Amino acid sequence: MLVIGDASVQEWVISRLKPGGEFFHPVATIGVIDDEDNLVAAVVYSQHFNQDVHLTIASVSPNWASRQAINGILSFPFNSLKCKRITALTERNNNHVRDFLIRLGFMHEGTLHDAGNSGDMAIYGMTKRYFLRSKWNG
Repeated sequence: MLVIGDASVQEWVISRLKPGGEFFHPVATIGVIDDEDNLVAAVVYSQHFNQDVHLTIASVSPNWASRQAINGILSFPFNSLKCKRITALTERNNNHVRDFLIRLGFMHEGTLHDAGNSGDMAIYGMTKRYFLRSKWNG
């Protein structure tokens, strides 16, 4: 089950980020609740500017990532925020997150040199057009 707009979801995500991972202008949150009513994953959308919004995901287990949950998380900015793209940033040496973003359908778009706590940041993006053609839509 998805929970949209709960302020505690943002705090839950922040508690799982490395120091310095706070958000600039958070605009929306989505939490993924398991069968026992536990928050197991969450997304904070922030930095909504023109047609773009930034996505930050945190989870306690990979078991949250059902097709329905991913569809809800990825379709939200396109349908509710009227964005044309989603941007995700991660540390360049975080191969686990980078692989996950690729599996979600994000494309590697570049590198922000010396922008992270431990070095470079990798930039990933997903456009609405690509999402509509992806396996997660519908």
